[in-house]
Order: sequence, then structure tokens, then C-alpha cells
Amino acid sequence: MKKRAIIVVIFISIIIEITFVKAIDINSNEKLDEKNNNILKIKKRDISPKDLLINFTLNKNKIKTKKSIDNNFFKSEYKKTHPSLDIEQTDKILAAYEDTRINDIAWTYLSEDGIYIDGVFFSMEGMIKYPSVDYWGADKRFFGTAVPDINLYNGGILPIFECSDVTDVDTYNLGFVDWSSSGFSKIKDVDIACDSSKNEWEFGTISLIANKEPDINNTPCVCYMDSYNSGKIHINWYDEYEGCHHTMCDIDSVNRIAYSVYDCLMSNEDNYNLLLRYDDFENWNSGEHIIIEISIDGIDLKYPTIAVNNKNIVILAAAIDDNIEDIICIYSLQGINGEFYSTFVANSTSQEKFPQASHIFKNKFLCTYIKNGDYYLSRTDDNGMSWKPSRQINDKNGIASEGYKKTDLCENANYTLWEGKNEDNIELFFANCLLPVNAPNIPYGPNRYGCITTCMCCEQYPGNYGGDYSTIGTDPHASKLKYRFYWGNGQGHSDWTRYYEPGVKCDPLWICYYFGGPGTKTIEIMVKAMDENGYESPWSEPLEVVLVWAGGHRKSIQSYVKYLNKAVFLFNLNLLYYHTLD
Repeated sequence: MKKRAIIVVIFISIIIEITFVKAIDINSNEKLDEKNNNILKIKKRDISPKDLLINFTLNKNKIKTKKSIDNNFFKSEYKKTHPSLDIEQTDKILAAYEDTRINDIAWTYLSEDGIYIDGVFFSMEGMIKYPSVDYWGADKRFFGTAVPDINLYNGGILPIFECSDVTDVDTYNLGFVDWSSSGFSKIKDVDIACDSSKNEWEFGTISLIANKEPDINNTPCVCYMDSYNSGKIHINWYDEYEGCHHTMCDIDSVNRIAYSVYDCLMSNEDNYNLLLRYDDFENWNSGEHIIIEISIDGIDLKYPTIAVNNKNIVILAAAIDDNIEDIICIYSLQGINGEFYSTFVANSTSQEKFPQASHIFKNKFLCTYIKNGDYYLSRTDDNGMSWKPSRQINDKNGIASEGYKKTDLCENANYTLWEGKNEDNIELFFANCLLPVNAPNIPYGPNRYGCITTCMCCEQYPGNYGGDYSTIGTDPHASKLKYRFYWGNGQGHSDWTRYYEPGVKCDPLWICYYFGGPGTKTIEIMVKAMDENGYESPWSEPLEVVLVWAGGHRKSIQSYVKYLNKAVFLFNLNLLYYHTLD
């Protein structure tokens, strides 16, 4: 007996070990530590930034050599890299990316299906890279920027793109701000965030990393138009910091606060920390400017991205410890003066890299990242406090490029662009992030009901008739799927079914329609799917069902009718029983 018990214990231990090993490589959204504030170190610095004001007008110094892009242009080997995109209020999309076929940045108008409709390039011969674009927040205006090459004024000038109508490439223009004469050089990274709440000439803010001879190297900067003079632009920086590598920025459109985030190898530490900069967008010149250091002992925080809304700050970064790389979320629910907390978006034995963040709506934010050569997304519905399990965006057989700024998200997270390999070429792929599950097949079932003469379909209930419906889900990323049917004709929706493997037909569901009287009606039945992580698909294509009744009787075999008949039968039986006893 003891020997048998020992064998059972060993067997159970093996099962637990195997299960545990398999369970390690999953996404987690647990807190970094129960004593979270003891791990996450926040240091607010009471220092004033330096500022330089120079002449610049968006409507002058435009590049006149722009050329139309031939989207059918063929070249045997080419690369489309470093995409950026955003969407305006009528769902028109502007995208920018580097294209080796033109040796330039392509600025293009995209359809909602990701089709390149029209575009231009400015004959810069590879002198600007890593584009960033953002919607202004009103009209059809977009703005953009990019990183200058070291051979372009020693990397000390900043390109600024503008278009007044995304659908009209004749309105696309490119100008430059020249800071090289003031000692600035080697601009390393840039990002742009726009807001239309102030003067028309004030595009918003640009976060950048630049050198300024002879004082600083790779310092965190921002630039913005002067509020009082449309011909002046500021560059503003903290020379207390050096060693920054990457930056992102966003503007809280509710509270008009501009936020910029940088990763920085601190001179007195061995780890990369984050710098979070806060600027009063309502009053750049005399408003509040704050910078905060964010760190975790022994952890490198790199490749930061940020999304903000109504004082909710969501910062994402790669948390790197001994070559283990996870996606961490650092968030505040009360702005810069609130408490900062941290969660994991993705925490597994795999390497999760290069996050992107976007605000969706109210308390919802989206995160995308690269893992094992694939592109994933996760969503939070509570301002970063917890994150849904991740879902793969690209096809399972596809390859997503790993690297900095090889993906981007629209504002409100509607759409995304990412790099992927297509045979010998690097292409850009497009997807709708908010509908990540593929719609299931059109419902299977009878597409015509009824009799043309009086008939007995089952039992007699006037004007009712029913049928079975099923579907198959074929989403390539889902482990299992469940389904919900929309019945039409005032019948509402079904409950969710149980889960099925993709490609497996779900058990048929019965629906009973009330005809209402002789004649013909056409209704539409649709179905949607949900994966195990709670992501829903759009509705399927509808199945048109024709209801025909020329008179007679139909059956309703809905379960409640059966139960009602049984109840009446049992009641009568009991009545008879007690009557007999009496």
C-alpha cells in the first residue's frame, strides 16, 4: 500500500511539474510586488528647464520638390520600414514610412482597409528617418516630424510636416527648424503630439533627444510654438540629464497637459531609468514644468511609450533583468501629483519587446508589443490597473520585425501598422486593433420557412415555426471560440454557446419565429465569435431567411412551451389524484 502511495505521489508531482512548466510562458498582469511602492521609485525634481526661442513659420521654407508616389512601382527587393500613422475625425488615415524604392519617407493617405490611395515624398535622399505623425484634433490637419541624418546640418535641424487635408496631397508640405546655428546637433529620436485647443499655428509638442555643444549629450528636450507669436518656436531642455536614447509624447486633451517620456542611462547608476516630463500646454511660457525620475532597482526600463487621458497616465516600457524582457505598465490615476503604481502587461519566459500605447475611450487603453517574431496586443479597461491576456495580431505563420519603432498605433487605437517579412521584402501590414477576432462563417441553416397551404408542422400553435442554426469559426489566432447569434425579427440574441475549437462546427441552436399572419417576411440572422481572452469579433455576413405563410398552423417548440404543457399535465394529474382521494 505504501509503495502504491509513493508511486501516486511521484506521478502527481510529475504532472504538476509539467503543468507548471507549460504555465510559465503565459501573460500575467500581477503587481510587481505586494509592496509595490517600495519597488517603484519616484523622484520629483524641482529644477527649471533651459529655453531657446528662434524664428520659424510653418507656412514658409517649404520643400518644393515633392513627387507623387507610384504605388504600383515595382522593384525586386525593397523595404518599407518604421511606420507611423494616425486617423482624423472622419476616419481618414495618414501614414508615413521609409521606403527604399524612393530612398525617402513616403507620406500617404490610407483607406480604412489599409490601401494606399495617394502619397508624396520630398526628395530628401534618405536624409530624414523614423517619421512620426499625429492628428491635430480638428479639421483635416495632420502634423509630423522625423529624425535628421547626421549629414544634414550635423543632425541639428528638425523637419516639420503639415497637411491641411489628408485626402489632398497638394496640401502636403515639409519645412525645417534650424537649431544647428545655436549649437544643437545629432538629434537622436523624436515624437510628436498635437492638440487644436490653442492658436491655429500651435501644432502641439515634439519630444526629442539632442546634443548641444559643448554642454550636453543626448539630453531630453521638447519644442513648441510660441503662444504669442506665430513666427517663433521654442526648444526647451534640462541640461541636468544626459544619456537618453528613446522618447515618446502625448497630450491630455481633457486637461491640456503635455507629457514626454524618455529612457536615460543615469550617470550615477548602472541602470536605465525613465524620465517623465510634464508641461502645462495651456500656458507654455509661464505654466508649470516638472520632471520626474522613475526607477526600479536592478531593472533597466527602456523603449518607453505613453498615452494619457483625463489625468490617467499609462506608461509602458520594456523591463529588462538579466536578458529577461517583459512589458511593464507604470500608471497614475491622478496625473503627475498622484500615486504611481505598476503592473505587468506581458510577463513570461519569452522576450516581450518594443511596446506601443494608445488611449481608446474613457478608462480603456491598448498596448501592442513584439514577442518571438510575432505582434501582440493587450487591453486595459481600468486605466492600467489590470491587463487582458494578450492576443496575436499577425497571422500565425507571419513574421513581425523586431526593432525600435517598427510598429505604430492610431489615436483611439483603431488601426495599426507593423513591419513584417514577405519573401525577400519587408512590407507593412495593416489591421483593425479593436476587432481582433475574425468574424465566423455565415450561419448554416434553412433559409426558407413556411408552407403554402394549411399544414401541421409539429403541434398546433398559430403562426409559429422554427429551425436549427450553426456556424464555424476559423480565426487563426484563437485557441477556442464561442458564439452568439442575432436572430432578427424582434427575437433578440441568443446566449453565448460553449467553446469550440476553430474549424469545428458548433452545435445547432433552435429559434422559433412568429409569422404574425399570412404573407412573406425576410429576416437576417448573424453570428459573432469571442475567444477565450474575451475579445469579440464583428458580426458575420447575414443569412437572409424568407418566412412564408399562406395560412394554417405552425408549431412553437420553444422549451418553455414544452414545460408549460408538462406543468398543465401534472397539475391536472394532481387534481385528479386528490379528487379521487376525496
